[in-house]
Amino acid sequence: MVCVLAWIVPNLICMWIPETLLVPLGVEWPGWLEILRIMVIPPLWQAALVAVGLHITHQVGWLRAVLIGLLSVAIFFIMFLAFMR
Repeated sequence: MVCVLAWIVPNLICMWIPETLLVPLGVEWPGWLEILRIMVIPPLWQAALVAVGLHITHQVGWLRAVLIGLLSVAIFFIMFLAFMR
């Protein structure tokens, strides 16, 4: 559930709405904003949700939860980049 929520919310806000509503109107994104909305915000969102979930459900300390969240996202992100090449 966490991973589903972690990808649906930022994809809806950062990808689906802009590409469905703004691109047909001719709105252009700057390059840095394009990278931010596709490659930076979703992994950070997922890492934050994993950290909060671990802290609440397993009483893991915040530092350890954030590190585990970043590690889990990094592994997924590296696999994603391997398929995107």
